[in-house]
Amino acid sequence: MTALQQLWLASAVGAVVFFAAGALLASLRRRGPVAEVAVQRVNTIEIDQLRQRAETADLRVAELRAEQRSDARLNDRLATAERELTERTAQLREAASQLDVMKARISDAEAMRTEYVRLRTQANEMEFLGKEVARLKDELRAAKSLAIGGVKKIPPRAVKPAASAATGSITEALAGAIERFSDPKMRSIAIVDKVGFPVSSSGDDGAELAGYVALLHDVATRASQFLPIALPASIEVIDEHGARISVWPFDVADERLLLANLGVGATEATRVERMLSEVVGILAPSVTPPPVPGVTPRPAEPGH
Repeated sequence: MTALQQLWLASAVGAVVFFAAGALLASLRRRGPVAEVAVQRVNTIEIDQLRQRAETADLRVAELRAEQRSDARLNDRLATAERELTERTAQLREAASQLDVMKARISDAEAMRTEYVRLRTQANEMEFLGKEVARLKDELRAAKSLAIGGVKKIPPRAVKPAASAATGSITEALAGAIERFSDPKMRSIAIVDKVGFPVSSSGDDGAELAGYVALLHDVATRASQFLPIALPASIEVIDEHGARISVWPFDVADERLLLANLGVGATEATRVERMLSEVVGILAPSVTPPPVPGVTPRPAEPGH
């Protein structure tokens, strides 16, 4: 039963009580004075009872009205809570939509990263293959130059090359030149191209010397990237016991070659000059060998 229905019921009960009291009072007045006194007493008692009931009804009405106001406030709060819930639900749906968008973007970014790694790997492989192709081309060019004896000419220089061997192969001629260049202080001798391939060598460490001097020459040529110097004319490495690695770069038919030896002492510049002259004469008879640093070129002999 609602508060309003309770209020209506209390009003109806009061009306019935007042109607019954009026009817009783009229009945007693018709019976005479004694009855009238009794009626007055009864009226007084009934009035007091009715007054108490009326007060009780008023209190109940006040309580019901207070409950009604409380119910109204509760309804307002409930409506406010429902509006807030609706707003927060909408915000939650929007946040979920944004989260889905971010997940899609993260997935796209991961796919792009995977594609970048794949393309970068391919680029590194292509770069490596390009360097390998260039290196193989250089080796092929050097092999062709050595096979045909260096037919391409370069401008003549001051020193005249020694006459190459008239008979025998280039390999035999180079081996003979190395044998004439060697002395007891030299452990190994090698003629090397710039990638470390031994064109000709002697000694137990000829192949190892060839690989090392190519690396040494590569490092020396990079010095110009840091210091104001030109290409190296000679390179020497001396250890703490006096062992010495000497390298003399020279060009034949636009190909850079290296003459190197491993020994225990310095090599005379005149011997190096004669060796370079003989090697250039063997590989490219029409090409003048480079001058050796610190050696004054000798004038050509009469009749040559």
